[in-house]
Amino acid sequence: MTSPQPPSGAGPSVPSASPPPAFGRASAGAPGQQQSPVSGPPYGSPAAGPPAAGPGRGTARLAMLVAAVAVLLSLGSFGVAAWALSKADNAEETVAALPAPPAGAQGAEPTAPAADPTAGAEPTTDPGQGEPPAAETSNAPLNPQSVFKLFYEKRTLNVQVTGCDTRKIDLDEPRLDAEGAADISLDACTGGIAKMEFSDGVVAAVGESAMTPNACAEQIQFSAIPSTKEYAMRKGDAYCIQTSLAAANSRGDSQRMVVVTVTGVSADNLVTLQATAYIVPQ
Repeated sequence: MTSPQPPSGAGPSVPSASPPPAFGRASAGAPGQQQSPVSGPPYGSPAAGPPAAGPGRGTARLAMLVAAVAVLLSLGSFGVAAWALSKADNAEETVAALPAPPAGAQGAEPTAPAADPTAGAEPTTDPGQGEPPAAETSNAPLNPQSVFKLFYEKRTLNVQVTGCDTRKIDLDEPRLDAEGAADISLDACTGGIAKMEFSDGVVAAVGESAMTPNACAEQIQFSAIPSTKEYAMRKGDAYCIQTSLAAANSRGDSQRMVVVTVTGVSADNLVTLQATAYIVPQ
């Protein structure tokens, strides 16, 4: 039997090509063997994006951040150091402008005064090496039994007193107008009446013209009169006067006990005194 012929005018037949295998699939294997699918995007799927950043990039960014912070801190430290240096310069200029301390005071540290090892201790005296006691400057009570030595007797002093013209009398000698060494002073400045005043350190008592020095010492001890008052000069009055111990010590002399009696007062204030002096025993 003959094969049927194609219609006239038709070209020769071309065998049809086999369809291409699916994208991503493995090539065909042996006949009858099942082919394993290949992973990957299906054919025609959109292209995948850029790969995700790996761990290395994050570490680099962190290092850069730490470096930036370190730079900022360094700049801040530099600024603080510059400010402190400026303050130090200002303080140095201020100190340089201050006045210099007094000589010997620079570098000296205050020290507490050294304790006195003898403070509170009882004073001791070596009989063989001790210093002589200081001379007394005030009149101590005299022993009525003391032995007095006559120095001068019944000396007459005529003292003319005029107004406030003060006349100073030294009873140790005796002598008138003894500036700086007077034991008594006379003036008539109050009411025109002649009055007597005692010098510093002199003590006295009202007595009698015939009194002994021992009796005067006892009278002064128990009946001394104020030495800061003035006493009017009246005929017949008598005084026991013990001169200044300080004044006697200053001139290297002995103290005197003097009995002074007012023997006359004229109308024009001519005062007549009679004095007898004794050396006070040491």
